[in-house]
Amino acid sequence: MNRGLSDGARHVLATAAAAAGFLGFYLGLKLSPWAALALAAGLYAGFLALIPTRKTAAEILAADPEADLLEARRKLSEATERLRAAASGAARAEDRSLAESLAGRVEELERILREDPSDLRALRRFVAVFLPRMVESMESFLRLGRSGDPALESRISALREQIAAYPAAVDSLGRAALSKDLALLEAEVEALSFQIRR
Repeated sequence: MNRGLSDGARHVLATAAAAAGFLGFYLGLKLSPWAALALAAGLYAGFLALIPTRKTAAEILAADPEADLLEARRKLSEATERLRAAASGAARAEDRSLAESLAGRVEELERILREDPSDLRALRRFVAVFLPRMVESMESFLRLGRSGDPALESRISALREQIAAYPAAVDSLGRAALSKDLALLEAEVEALSFQIRR
């Protein structure tokens, strides 16, 4: 459990304790203002040292790389399941094949992490930022494809052309992770980001 206070709350509490201490030393014990101030400053420093700081999520993950790895693999596995479920409800065989192809590529990334956890550093941004958006856009696209509205067909076709680039982009991420070519990986993630924003 992540016990402790935020850094701001620690300083507020320490300041309140120091102010109360100053008043007690100055008014209660009748010490000189300078002596009361020096003792209050000591109280402030002491409280800061005693009150634990709450760790941020990033610090918790950095402190536990195994938990970070398990979470990334869980997200990849969940994305694969969602893509396969979405594929099963696709109206067109072409769209079903596209979603299944993407699911297979995402599953391959999970296998890569399982075999070499050090690849997480290279894939972390993709898993945390781009993967959820990619899955959501595929699910939305397949829902639109089931609408059967002829008036939407030209727009759905244009979306299909853009989404068709997803599996190849994820495949390139896997190849880059396997080759440890971080520059290539960053370029692929940037290209994927551009595709998702379009």
